Amino acid sequence: MKNTGSYQYQDLLPLIQQGDQRAFSLLYDLFAPDLTCFIAKKINSREAAEDILHDLFISVWKNRALIQEIESLPAYL
Repeated sequence: MKNTGSYQYQDLLPLIQQGDQRAFSLLYDLFAPDLTCFIAKKINSREAAEDILHDLFISVWKNRALIQEIESLPAYL
């Protein structure tokens, strides 16, 4: 289970749902390195992978009201 500091990602979800930008930033910092590498390997472009990742997290932020409905955030991402 991924964690950042004293938080596990599940602890951040209710905060993000309430609009907590710091919690969202922590979530991004937690998942971005692994996701960037995963995407970059699939598309052979680190720069494009970073763009895709940013778009993904923008979507997560815009739809944060529904974030608690996601059973497994790592699988969702």
